[in-house]
Amino acid sequence: QGAGQAGKTGSLGKKPEIAQVIAPYAATGPEQLTLAPGQLILIRKKNPGGWWEGELQARGKKRQIGWFPANYVKLLSPGTSKSTPTEPPICQVIGMYDYMAQNDDELAFAKGQIINVLNKDDPDWWKGELNGLTGLFPSNYVKLTTDMDPSQQFALDYRSIFINMNPADSPQQIWSFFHLVFPMFSFFVSTLELLYKIFQKPLMESDLLTEKEVTMIFVNWKELIMCNIKLLKALRVRKKMSGERMPVKMIGDILTAQLPHMQPYIRFCSCQLNGAALIQQKTDEIPEFKDFVKKLETQKKKKRPNSTFHFYVKEKIQSDPLIIISIIENTTESHPDHSHLKQALEKAEELCSQVNEGVREKENSDRLEWIQAHVQCEGLSEQLVFNSVTNCLGPRKFLHSGKLYKAKSNKELYGFLFNDFLLLTQIIKPLGSSGLDKVFSPKSNLQYKMYKTPIFLNEVLVKLPTDPSGDEPIFHISHIDRVYTLRAESINERTAWVQKIKAASELYMETEKKKREKAYLVRSQRATGIGRLMVNIVEGIELKPCRSHGKSNPYCEVTMGSQCHLTKTIQDTLNPKWNSNCQFFIKDLEQDVLCITVFERDQFSPDDFLGRTEIRVLDIKKDQGSKGPVTKRLLLHEVPTGEIVLRLDLQLFDE
Repeated sequence: QGAGQAGKTGSLGKKPEIAQVIAPYAATGPEQLTLAPGQLILIRKKNPGGWWEGELQARGKKRQIGWFPANYVKLLSPGTSKSTPTEPPICQVIGMYDYMAQNDDELAFAKGQIINVLNKDDPDWWKGELNGLTGLFPSNYVKLTTDMDPSQQFALDYRSIFINMNPADSPQQIWSFFHLVFPMFSFFVSTLELLYKIFQKPLMESDLLTEKEVTMIFVNWKELIMCNIKLLKALRVRKKMSGERMPVKMIGDILTAQLPHMQPYIRFCSCQLNGAALIQQKTDEIPEFKDFVKKLETQKKKKRPNSTFHFYVKEKIQSDPLIIISIIENTTESHPDHSHLKQALEKAEELCSQVNEGVREKENSDRLEWIQAHVQCEGLSEQLVFNSVTNCLGPRKFLHSGKLYKAKSNKELYGFLFNDFLLLTQIIKPLGSSGLDKVFSPKSNLQYKMYKTPIFLNEVLVKLPTDPSGDEPIFHISHIDRVYTLRAESINERTAWVQKIKAASELYMETEKKKREKAYLVRSQRATGIGRLMVNIVEGIELKPCRSHGKSNPYCEVTMGSQCHLTKTIQDTLNPKWNSNCQFFIKDLEQDVLCITVFERDQFSPDDFLGRTEIRVLDIKKDQGSKGPVTKRLLLHEVPTGEIVLRLDLQLFDE
């Protein structure tokens, strides 16, 4: 009966098409279907973007109609119906190696492909289905997907999206990529939030671990959630702004703009071994903790081991370049998103490299975490996270430390030298200190407070005294308009300080020079585009309040692909007047998109999201016509309230 009704939506006399689900799919909206392997679907409509509408009638449930990605199903041959179904899959496996079929009744597959297992009667040779083909394959060439770590499963889900896809000759293919990748990012964010809710939060509320131990395990978990939410919301706004069931033509520009915000991964992953080791130690030593973890793992919604979530996070960030490579390989060079995707790949690989470097240099990471816990840095305009990324030198590295004295007053200081700045501190003698506390000792009670704001090494000149052969181990540091005259504990110590500061300063300035040259080259290349967009970020209207007194400290991030501009932060207001000017070079009139995201500036926690909107350059051209600059008042999405006012002037070079 259902087939007859649905058949009326198609061409008169045309036989209804039946498809079988070959991979699970979770709906991301009420208009979509959730699919399970083996289900049969009556096809109602086919969208050229790779999405089909179908009718699903599961036993004991009301008939459902909705959309789903076409590559999650296979069409059955004409005449196949529910009365004569194919063998339902009993499980799914992943190929661990490439397998070439030796006989006609065998199934060939590549490493990483998902196979639906239909029969296991022979323990050595299983029967399976892949892309509509069935055959036998050796069971020792595959691994059950249920045996995999969630991180492996996550990467597998990504890889399975792109296997056997055709190159993108039109924006519809990018739409397919978007609607397949989006649920994966959404799932990852949900997993991060779930782990906080059922693992971190209960641990904090229990008496099983100290606050310091919980922090050691979860490090900056909230920052991980926030940076991924920002990416997810950017994708969600792109989908919304593209129009109802209209193709999403660009995703590379979003990835290019958002990947630099993923720096919290570096700190988390560099601490993952310590966190995992502490979980194992507490599990072995404290029966109550072991029972606590076991109880959490048996919760219905929690099917992955809590002790592996550190590696789950690292594997996810390492999967991102693979995803982007897969999209690039399936996108023609003539597609307007191709150049954005190449830039996104560069940023994803750079982030992976920084994460791997942080993991390798465990001692450096441990020392930076120790400094974070033992040095008070009050009075800075923004939070200083030692175990993070520098402004232009990659991950921060600890270089040297030791006692220093002001030459004139003999005031005792303690210096910490990093690859980007020198921090002078004062020792706070803790109560009950034995005087035997050592720097970087896990049991040390030493505390320090910042003496002066950090001295950045790209702004310094270090000198020895006129007579360096004197008995006093003195040296001078010139910083902008100030000179610090310091005394080390010995001549050898002075030599170490001077050499390390000089080397770090030279590297910093050389790196800055190379970055300026690269930026100049990029700007000159951009200037060869077809035009430029002059933007004045005028004001925000009725933004979402974030603070207890009903106000916010908002700022704007305006991007077009890798081009980015930040406004200043306006304090304590929901109606900021930024009046900030910037310009963006235009490459493709039809595809370039101006993206505006508003954030709340927080000093000691991740910046909060206050909304996002977009406007296509083509729409600006249509609105502007020959009238000159136009003023636009745009609604902010993904928040209950807020608008932004822009003044836009599109200048095309050939007009």
